Amino acid sequence: MRWEDCQRAFYIDGSLRDIYIFQTSTDDWEKLLSFALALDQVIYYRIDGEIASLPKRATSIFNNREHTHTMSIDLTGVIVNCHFFMIEEIELDIDPREIKSQNELDIVIKFIKELGKCLKKDAIVTEENSPNDIWFKYISDEDKITFQIPN
Repeated sequence: MRWEDCQRAFYIDGSLRDIYIFQTSTDDWEKLLSFALALDQVIYYRIDGEIASLPKRATSIFNNREHTHTMSIDLTGVIVNCHFFMIEEIELDIDPREIKSQNELDIVIKFIKELGKCLKKDAIVTEENSPNDIWFKYISDEDKITFQIPN
């Protein structure tokens, strides 16, 4: 995937880009935590904005709903934030200001593909809070990622 073809997906308007994986279960969240740790990247976990130790089990996060939980993975300059909103949907976000060249695009594409492979599920990159405005789609059955311009 070429930066020249895809850079419009990362226009800067103050919004983020969301990464969604739908129809997830606690098992998928467990796989996500294992996947994140296996990346060997810097990971920050916060409860109500305060740094804490990342739990070994996703169930302990979802059983503690009176607090907000965020996991941030630093993919060498591109930060992926994970929000533990609901078990049935994994939602992550990236800041388009951090994607400025082919190098950062490659980092994002590799992350999405590896995450989709790990979960054996499709993954999409969309406009913030707009799961129907899809920029990228990882198709698990075909092990490929496509780029499109949202309607």
